[in-house]
Amino acid sequence: HLDKGVIMVQMGDITIQDEAVILPAATGQQFTFDMTTATGNIAYTGIGFRPRMIFFWATIGAASTSIFGATCGVGNFFNCVTRDNQLETSDSFQVNSSSCISSVVSSGNEQSAFLITFDVDGFTLGWLKSGSPTGTLVVRFQAYK
Repeated sequence: HLDKGVIMVQMGDITIQDEAVILPAATGQQFTFDMTTATGNIAYTGIGFRPRMIFFWATIGAASTSIFGATCGVGNFFNCVTRDNQLETSDSFQVNSSSCISSVVSSGNEQSAFLITFDVDGFTLGWLKSGSPTGTLVVRFQAYK
């Protein structure tokens, strides 16, 4: 029952009365991924809740490559990759909707990740290796309830 003049908004597990809308509770963490790892699924735990949306941003070692991606469910994701080697003529930008993380080391050598499940305490990503990528991917993420 709502009284006249009272605004209630339910977001995540926070109820707000007569307040501005804020984002649901979130957590930010990071992990590293060895690019030589074979294709397969990996569970990431310790978040403390079942996420409903995750934003990713990653870098490959010391390279000037940035990866930004997101997912809000199985089959529902996108990512973009920017590369800058400090030479204007070779900078590049790529967008796709086939994965939430796509890390291209060189032509034909990449690792891509897509959401398998949102789990009780984290999420599971499916990694797909193509060619012979090398290096370490540092992945930061922000997970939302």
